Amino acid sequence: MSSNSISNLPPSSIPFIPLSPMRLLIPMPIPRTPGAPNFDERGVRASLDCILQHGSNAGITNADELVSFLVYYSSDRVREVIQYIPEIDPDEPNRSWSAAREQMLLLYGLSDEERRASERYLIEFCREQSAKSPYRSKLEIQQYLHDFQYIAAPLLKQQEITVAQRDFYFVSGIPTSIKQWFIDRVPESQRTRSNPIPLADTLGILYGYFDLDTLFPDLWNDICGSSEPPTPTPTSSSCPLSVKSIPSCPPSHPTFSASTRLDNPPLLRQFQ
Repeated sequence: MSSNSISNLPPSSIPFIPLSPMRLLIPMPIPRTPGAPNFDERGVRASLDCILQHGSNAGITNADELVSFLVYYSSDRVREVIQYIPEIDPDEPNRSWSAAREQMLLLYGLSDEERRASERYLIEFCREQSAKSPYRSKLEIQQYLHDFQYIAAPLLKQQEITVAQRDFYFVSGIPTSIKQWFIDRVPESQRTRSNPIPLADTLGILYGYFDLDTLFPDLWNDICGSSEPPTPTPTSSSCPLSVKSIPSCPPSHPTFSASTRLDNPPLLRQFQ
């Protein structure tokens, strides 16, 4: 059928010819440039998969052609170890990806194994954290979260603790000196081991203390760090809005006293 005859056909009679989608090929990244893989002894499996993905994006369908990139995409320390191994050496012919991968796993595979922890270790960690001074900034709360999850997350994945246990242990690690202040802001229904306040909500309460727009801190605490309301008797204190009951203005947030804590509320019965 000629092009003229096709042009004379009604639209409903013109045959549909699907177009092949065009694939944009992306060259392999130049080593040591932003976005290029850079293996440095940890995460070897992820690094190997990353190289394969870059190869696929570049249109390289034969994985054996990517073996040399194991050397190119490694740190100086790793390169010194692997560059002369026959299965990886760029100067060696007839190398295979499977053999090179096996060598990389023999050298660095153990670093990928799951961290092993124990519930007892997590308990001891929380005990140590609870004995520390009150948080002075959001960054200190965030650091506690990082250190806690480093231990708790593998335990949760290995099903050695439950989500409820994780949430309870996180609360148990809050400094004892501010725990009553924290408990006072936890809903009554979430003050038990079986149904503790979720970790994210715990963080919201802790972060809220350092929110300048929060209703939690008292005005006189923000100004001069006292845990007692001032009396409106002027004095010669160094505080800009000084009152007789406040002798000075310490720069940090107030330290909460545990003397007013409730007698053994559920979440306060922890590791003594």
